[in-house]
Amino acid sequence: LALGLALACPEAQDDHRAEVASSVAQTVLDDLGEANQAAEALRSGLEGFCAAPDAGTLAQAQAAWMQLRGPWKRLLALPFGPIVDEGYASAIDFWPARPSSIEGGLASGASSQAELDALGVASKGMPAIEYLLWDPQLGDAAILELYLAAEGPQRCAHVELLAADVALRLDELDAAWRDPGGFAEQLEQAGSSEAFPTLALAIDELLNAMIAGLHELDDPKLGAPLGESVGAPQPDLVESRFSDRSLLDIRDGLDGFERAYFGSEAGGEDAPGLSLVVASESAAVDQRVRDALEAARAAVEAVPEPLRTAIVEAPEQVAAAREAVHQLRVVLTVEVASLLGVTVSLSDNDGD
Repeated sequence: LALGLALACPEAQDDHRAEVASSVAQTVLDDLGEANQAAEALRSGLEGFCAAPDAGTLAQAQAAWMQLRGPWKRLLALPFGPIVDEGYASAIDFWPARPSSIEGGLASGASSQAELDALGVASKGMPAIEYLLWDPQLGDAAILELYLAAEGPQRCAHVELLAADVALRLDELDAAWRDPGGFAEQLEQAGSSEAFPTLALAIDELLNAMIAGLHELDDPKLGAPLGESVGAPQPDLVESRFSDRSLLDIRDGLDGFERAYFGSEAGGEDAPGLSLVVASESAAVDQRVRDALEAARAAVEAVPEPLRTAIVEAPEQVAAAREAVHQLRVVLTVEVASLLGVTVSLSDNDGD
């Protein structure tokens, strides 16, 4: 009888799905707003550093870059919509960082947005700024020496131009979500919007984005640096290896997943996440997602800092973290997708 009622009244489930789609849209808008503010703070920090390069102003610029990474990595936990479709993920955060390309961009002498636009994505974005602000081997003194040398003004002008470009791209991404008819409105009106004529399609795309975001963490960001496919650590594949923010990047990615699954920090019924839909179908499956997320967090926390040395000195812990994040992805790919009738576009074997 219960099954018959559920089949006869799908709108009850659809109501939850509409709430979740709208809530996720607002969560993304919140992160975009925070990212845009942080990008402006980075620009300001670099201007202050270049006006008076010293240990204090360098630390302020570095802190501003670190601050921007948080909301940005949460946004990348949901790789769907304009961030992928319009290429903003690569434009802002091309990975892995290529020092030769970054140095080539610096040597190009680009002095305007138009000239910077002509350069490849590997020469700019947040990783390029990171490379120009940190030296994990020689430390901040070596960075300061470069900016105080005869070529320092050119270096400063270039890093400021890179920061302006990141701020511009984030502003464009924000507009692609926030403007009338933008992606946020499409999600908020899922079931009748052009992009999402049915609520099922919105939930399908959301779940697939969450799975893809986890795949980025377990395979490229943990498995690849560990060198699982080649049998030796690959330090050049460690994300944020110059600033040693690698593990915090991963934790921020898990935060982004958690916000989509459980809802925003406001929480509760006013800002639900996908958990509301999953739990209404199966409390057991919802609990398995919760348990897998807790295990993934614990495993990542157990990896000693920094990741660039952990892949050599503590590979077992890195492998355990990779496997824990992978198992969280498996729960979504197998159990949640089956429960919600979602077709998974990323195979569990992709990238493994």
